[in-house]
Amino acid sequence: MSALHLRDDMVVFKSVGMAIADVAIGGKLFELARQHGVGTTLPI
Repeated sequence: MSALHLRDDMVVFKSVGMAIADVAIGGKLFELARQHGVGTTLPI
């Protein structure tokens, strides 16, 4: 996995692997964000 940190609050990520790994990482990042009270909830 590779990521480019553009600023302290923004990371650009390019996936180069299997989709299931992206889903697993996304789930973990979502869980951590909720625990730390960060992120933006979008109305769907």
